Amino acid sequence: MHSQALKLQPHPRGGTCHGQALGKQRRQADPWQALDAVQQHARSILDEQQRPLEERRAATAAHRLGLALRIARGRAAQDGRAQPMMTIVTRVTLKEGREPQWDAAMTQRLESAKRQRGWIGGQLVIPLDGPNSRVIIGTWESRADWEAWHTDPAFRDTREQMQGLEAKASEEWWHEVVADVRRAA
Repeated sequence: MHSQALKLQPHPRGGTCHGQALGKQRRQADPWQALDAVQQHARSILDEQQRPLEERRAATAAHRLGLALRIARGRAAQDGRAQPMMTIVTRVTLKEGREPQWDAAMTQRLESAKRQRGWIGGQLVIPLDGPNSRVIIGTWESRADWEAWHTDPAFRDTREQMQGLEAKASEEWWHEVVADVRRAA
């Protein structure tokens, strides 16, 4: 018996032919992972079709604006300039006794934000002078990225969980990040 390893033919301009490498990856991939990915994609399409038309239009507009900003940031990065960031600070006052429930929902929301385009980081903090107040500090590549996140199903799910837990309307302040200095990881 003789076994033959898959040999990739060199491309005339160097490297291997894309189709050959892709074919090898497909043969080695787990078929259940591929099925899960297809099912997840189908669910996202169905979710998108069930959203109200105005919401879909707003998400499309936010996506286009975000795309334009990402192109501009890419050009800025190529020129050696710093990429812009936006930070939103939101103060929320909660109904007494509802803090743990609200904190759990907001933590879930922040976790889902990590998978969003444009997300940089965020914090949920409790002011020392207000145990039933919360401050959310979120940093995004652009305001358009933040707005697009608000159309995400995970965001809407946490919004439903948090309804009725706030004592009054939240306050928001937007800031352009001038410097972002952190300790090395």
